[in-house]
Amino acid sequence: MADKYIKPSGQGGDYTTLAAWEAQNLDLVTATAIENAIIDGDWTGITDSTATSINGWTTNASYYINIYTTAAARHSGKWDSTKYRLSITGQYDTAIDNYADYVYITGLQISGSHALWARYGINSASTGASTKFGIDKCIIVNFGGTGAYGIQVADAAGYIRNTIIYGSTNSFYYGIYFSSVNAGTWVLNNVTVYNCSNKGIYPRYGSGHSIENCVSMAGTQDFNYDFGGTGSINNNVSSDATADDAGGIGHLINKTASNQFVSLTGGSEDFHVKDTAADIYNTGKDLSGVFTDDIDGGTRSGTWDIGADEYVAAGGLSWSGAGTLTQSGAINRHFNITRGQSGAI
Repeated sequence: MADKYIKPSGQGGDYTTLAAWEAQNLDLVTATAIENAIIDGDWTGITDSTATSINGWTTNASYYINIYTTAAARHSGKWDSTKYRLSITGQYDTAIDNYADYVYITGLQISGSHALWARYGINSASTGASTKFGIDKCIIVNFGGTGAYGIQVADAAGYIRNTIIYGSTNSFYYGIYFSSVNAGTWVLNNVTVYNCSNKGIYPRYGSGHSIENCVSMAGTQDFNYDFGGTGSINNNVSSDATADDAGGIGHLINKTASNQFVSLTGGSEDFHVKDTAADIYNTGKDLSGVFTDDIDGGTRSGTWDIGADEYVAAGGLSWSGAGTLTQSGAINRHFNITRGQSGAI
């Protein structure tokens, strides 16, 4: 296993940008190695602004790429300008353009801010519909463009979960878009998409997709199950009447976005579950056979919530990470703390 650290200059990392790490173009199969690109350190006042294309690597199901942030560099479920950000400014930039197989991305913040940003936050164009690509606990924001996509799936198969995609000063054209007939089978679980000028979640191609516990709101069309709707399509929520268009059970339609989340104010959005009166509270499907955490790394238990966050009531924080948590006096419902992590992610 190869661990490479990406940290700001002067903090002892192997690389200072994700793109500089990618330029290794290693053959992990021959090396019989798993490549961990570990983003760590203090990113206060420092932004990774280099678009990254993951290409030229040799991987397989046993020898793959993990890109993830440590607790020190990871957001706490909302955009945080003191944590790692991959923020691009070029009109045709894609923040992460993936052409490798078996790549897993966890805990990154990604944004674009060009006034005419016409590319993608993450683009999956790897080499076959049977290969894996995974996105977990990411926040993808459009801070300025009018034609961008949050996540585009061209080829490959994989999963997107515990992830938030939203437009701030402007909106994404599509939040999640399956754009190619070569798309494999994808699993979308507990994803939150907000403020898209066209479609929020648009799995146009592929077959057998599982789309469960997802919330898409404030788009011209929140869900478009154009691929035919085969697969597990359950417990989704929309602000229009589209969440149940592919059948399935447990959907909620025509719901108001402001009733679901802590804040929709531009520049200070917070997509944690607002309170126990939210429609997305305790109306999800139990997917604990696949994963058990949320975008903060908190444990999902009991009746699941829909979307990227699992509600935690004041005084009800469960803690399974490193370190000690103490409290006194009144506390807020959501905790701006750094969670410890260990083992596989």
